[in-house]
Amino acid sequence: MGNDGPKRPKEAGRPNPESSERAQPRAVPGPRRPHWADSDPSSDPGEGTGKRSARRALLVAGLAGGAVAGLAMARRLGRDVPPLYRSLPTTPLDFPFRNHRVVWYAGGREGAAPVVLIHGIHTAASAWEMWGLFTRLGEDHRVYAYDLLGFGASERPEIDYDAELYVDLLREFLRREVRRPAHVVASSLSAAHAIALAAEDPGSFASLTVINPTGLLAQAEGQRTRGRMVEALLRAPWVGEAFYNLLVSRPSLRLWHGRLDRRAEAEADDDRSTEQSYTTAHQPGARFAPAAFLGDALACNTYVALRAVEAPLLAIWGEDAASLGIEEEQAAFAGVAPQSEHAWVEAGAFPHEEMPDEVSDLVRDWVERGR
Repeated sequence: MGNDGPKRPKEAGRPNPESSERAQPRAVPGPRRPHWADSDPSSDPGEGTGKRSARRALLVAGLAGGAVAGLAMARRLGRDVPPLYRSLPTTPLDFPFRNHRVVWYAGGREGAAPVVLIHGIHTAASAWEMWGLFTRLGEDHRVYAYDLLGFGASERPEIDYDAELYVDLLREFLRREVRRPAHVVASSLSAAHAIALAAEDPGSFASLTVINPTGLLAQAEGQRTRGRMVEALLRAPWVGEAFYNLLVSRPSLRLWHGRLDRRAEAEADDDRSTEQSYTTAHQPGARFAPAAFLGDALACNTYVALRAVEAPLLAIWGEDAASLGIEEEQAAFAGVAPQSEHAWVEAGAFPHEEMPDEVSDLVRDWVERGR
């Protein structure tokens, strides 16, 4: 314990090095300069992310604005188109149907065998499609044709269009205007409607000729959810009008004719078909019936009806309409209706437009055989 004597007091005023070091105030350093501070400010991760987000937002806004502007411009397409007075080279007549006006045409020899021509259904459809047959068959027959309700020079009401409407239209037209058994010639989807009526009302038909008919494979399933969505979109007041006008713009119609009509490719310098289609597709209310067509609301399954058709039945097919599945449709047709006869024409989707002389001769021969 002797070695543990009282500790020697510290000398007054003598600083303790450790305590004085702790006691001395230190300069407070400023915020450390980031390692990216000496580089281009655009390399700031936070600032760069913000700029990228801003650029994306501007891009999206630009695209959205461009889309809106494009739709606004598309909505205005076709507003300079004059009213369509008629689709065929004869005086148009009026036929009242379900409180709407249907325009129809008559020509040829009075009292001769009646031939009724029904145009197909697509976005730019009209009786103009039957011009070649109307003028040629009119040389020795009484010919009739009409613009389907919602197409051509007929009224274009904002109603619900379906297959039954067009079957009823043909039924009423035959009973009220032709008034005797007729030789009916119908194209594509209208051919399916004519087949349905021929099975229901055989007394109105002297014979039936169908051109590239649908109803067994194509346009046979009816409207489903996707179809209802398409129809609703095209019927919408603002957006639907814009999208429809894009579908029936001149470039779109030229492309469509080129794909389905061999003649359109061979005579690309002749814009008559395109201009006629453009005019009829831009009449007031023109999108409502095509909306139903594109949405499959006009589809008509002919499987049962074909078996019941009693009238002489001729089917004319375009050899070059492979994109429509014509070979498969023809094979199915012949299998379901073995009583039918078939003829092939070196043409596309519209044999009666591309080869009117050949198709007129086929129809004329068929009418003579059916009398």
